[in-house]
Amino acid sequence: MHRLPITARVAGGVPFIVRGREAETLLGLVAAGPRGITALEQFEAAFAVRLAAYVHRLRTDHHVGILTTREAHPGGHHGRYHLACEVVVIARNDAGGDLAA
Repeated sequence: MHRLPITARVAGGVPFIVRGREAETLLGLVAAGPRGITALEQFEAAFAVRLAAYVHRLRTDHHVGILTTREAHPGGHHGRYHLACEVVVIARNDAGGDLAA
């Protein structure tokens, strides 16, 4: 888990810092590109039942544009999240080193 801060900004916006699962979610969204992410894909080792909460915080606290689409599967549906804006990761203070996306 990325417990140390991830510094990012929405294109043209003010830098912000996220930690923990919110940082993992943001990095997952950036890495996935147009494909987007689901809870199962994002946290395969530990199913993220709270992915929607992490996405909500990124949207409301940091004004990250994230779209949700619904995908059907046997027994119901799940959400797939996609970045709707450009996000630049300024500093990644974990084992992944610095990253610009």
